Amino acid sequence: MNGTPPEVEERLRVLMQRRTGLQRLQMCAEMVASARTMRAMGLEAEGLVPGTVAFRERVFLALYGQDFTPEERERWRGRLRARWAGQRMQPGLLAGRPFAGAPGLTEGAPPTGRAVPPPAQIR
Repeated sequence: MNGTPPEVEERLRVLMQRRTGLQRLQMCAEMVASARTMRAMGLEAEGLVPGTVAFRERVFLALYGQDFTPEERERWRGRLRARWAGQRMQPGLLAGRPFAGAPGLTEGAPPTGRAVPPPAQIR
């Protein structure tokens, strides 16, 4: 279902085409980082501990689970659990900075490192 009028869609398409490929890539990276951060914040609110295998698995499934068949999803879960066992998540990975150190991909990040404000500030 799409409630956006065709003239608005066309205007947005024209505006997006004015951006460089790098700018569009940056926008995509920021959207993915925001989605990951929001999901991570939700999981923290549910009581899951960031960096644990259960936490990482839930973030992965929330973002990519629908892209796999149930069999593929189970295969990936097994691989990721084995990879994550004994590892600790790198600081900032879910803090809205998935490309930390990549020039131009972290510009404008808030000092907290969060891509979105905490839920209490969203109105």
